[in-house]
Amino acid sequence: MRAGWRALAFLFACLLAEPASGLTVLNRGNGAEIKSLDPHFIDGLNESNVEGDLLIGLLTMDPAGRPIPGAATSWTTSPDGRESFHGEGLRPKLTGMDHRA
Repeated sequence: MRAGWRALAFLFACLLAEPASGLTVLNRGNGAEIKSLDPHFIDGLNESNVEGDLLIGLLTMDPAGRPIPGAATSWTTSPDGRESFHGEGLRPKLTGMDHRA
């Protein structure tokens, strides 16, 4: 009989429990499952979508296809169209995959 009351009390406590707050989840429709997160083994659109979400280059593209800052905050363009990036033009507190600055 006591086990029944304990089970009922547990169920009642579960009903009163609030969902965890502060947790952010991003669900991204990507089609098929990806093969790898390693950029060396990416060969399809599904992997490329995830790679684009995880990795950022010095520049990235806006919706119109124009270059905008990614990891770089500033750069210079020479008359022949070449971009130059300098260490002081990177976002602050930027780290590599090994988490070193």
